Amino acid sequence: MLRDKYVRVRRDRCTVEPNVNGQDARAFPVEAHLVSRGGGLVLLLLMLLSPFAAPIDPVIGKTTIVPIRVGTNPMGVAFNPMSDKLYVTIAAASTRANVTIIGTSTDTVEGNITIPHVRSGVQSKLVSVAVNPNTDRIYVADAGQDAIFVVDGPTRKLASTVLTSGQPVGIAVNSKTNLVYAGTDTAVAVINGSTDQLAATVKLSQGPYALALNQITNRVYVTDPDAVTVIDASASQVVARIPLGDRSYGIALNPITDMIYVASYSKDNGTVYVIDGSTNSLLTKIHLCCELWGVAVDSNRNMIYVSNDNRSSVSVINGSTNRVVDQLGVGSLPAYISVDEKSGVVYVANWGGDTVSVIGSETVSTTSSRTAGQTYSYWLIGGLVAATAVLVLLTNVRRGGRRKLH
Repeated sequence: MLRDKYVRVRRDRCTVEPNVNGQDARAFPVEAHLVSRGGGLVLLLLMLLSPFAAPIDPVIGKTTIVPIRVGTNPMGVAFNPMSDKLYVTIAAASTRANVTIIGTSTDTVEGNITIPHVRSGVQSKLVSVAVNPNTDRIYVADAGQDAIFVVDGPTRKLASTVLTSGQPVGIAVNSKTNLVYAGTDTAVAVINGSTDQLAATVKLSQGPYALALNQITNRVYVTDPDAVTVIDASASQVVARIPLGDRSYGIALNPITDMIYVASYSKDNGTVYVIDGSTNSLLTKIHLCCELWGVAVDSNRNMIYVSNDNRSSVSVINGSTNRVVDQLGVGSLPAYISVDEKSGVVYVANWGGDTVSVIGSETVSTTSSRTAGQTYSYWLIGGLVAATAVLVLLTNVRRGGRRKLH
């Protein structure tokens, strides 16, 4: 029986290549070298100041990881910032496929939206979900029935069904143009959100996995097993193809920095590829340790969240440095991720645990540029430095000798 783990796990080895910022590894504080008796006052001062001097990458202070029990095999997840509702697709094939609604103000399940059968002889396989916050419409990709189901948010009723020519997997919505993009077998279907009719079809060289859309540049990015295809949404045309390999899967972007993040599902080479959207070129690779699935970006804080499928954890990457700053334990087999960019709260669908993990965020201080997580990390490292200094000083006092400062 699978069990969820909601504990903090150790950070695995992670490297970045190349170091695009040209930064060298920063040295650990040298307070422990001050070991003379006469340096006791200096040691005391350093003990007090070391929590604020320890260098560390900024990271938002994560306070709690709360599990919410949902249906079997939750997979897709989408947050509506206008209604504060979270929508979760239940991926298990069944006769009663549904989308679970979670009220994020209370972190409780408020109800389910039943997906009907529209094709005889097949079962629903709900994969991904997207939301248009302006129209409060929810779009659900059903790979089993080859259909996109459109749900009205306020009434929670099925508003329309759009049949596709292949299995829809990834889905993205442009709330400005009210166009919906769904990846099918070998194409991206463009749906008019006002009429729920197919508006265009963009042919691809390989079957798509996941989609991400930049509303500022009006470009759509589509992953396939070998590359990322770039679509100019204004013309519904492919403008570039960026080779990656290693089973490219999950994708998300930061519209402010125009950086795209692609997760590799390779068992041997779990990698996050960082693509510069302005040049459509690979900028760097962030090597992780396991099969990667979903990616989400908090553009307000420039933080990237990546689910590690077989490690039941989420890696946190600082988008300013492209460095992994934390790894958080969540439920079994985490899949897709969604972020409330206003509060910084992160939602993770745990496919193997039948839960959604809610990763809480502490409030950023209004009087300091340091976040709550930085403050905690500073005190932790500073405390270790202080303890080391005290042990060295006591040892020196026992010996009665003096050592020179280095």
